[in-house]
Amino acid sequence: MTIYDDLQGVAQELFAEFKQGVVQYVAKTPGGGPVDNPGPSVDTPFTVNATVGGMSKKYVDNGLAIGTDLQVRMPFDSRFIPDMKGFFTIDGVRCKILSIDKLPAAGPTIAYVIPIRKGG
Repeated sequence: MTIYDDLQGVAQELFAEFKQGVVQYVAKTPGGGPVDNPGPSVDTPFTVNATVGGMSKKYVDNGLAIGTDLQVRMPFDSRFIPDMKGFFTIDGVRCKILSIDKLPAAGPTIAYVIPIRKGG
């Protein structure tokens, strides 16, 4: 067991304690048919322990986000790895993913900071 394994557990406990509202990451799986007609994609929701807050000022100041964007902060979850094809629902409101920042940037993931925008 490494320090990163311990930190994953700590992050999961802290986010479980401070979670806000109902936050779900919805993974999209492409249809299983042929390339020219793959069929409908499948949405798989995962309820996560997360906090949701306003966008960091540095993103807005640098033109990477707008003031109404939000940030989801969540621990590593072994059930899924978030990707840009998925989306979040925050208390039932669908939000698209703008980017995915894993913490730390290298090595085993402890947590994610994911900027999101309502709609999409």
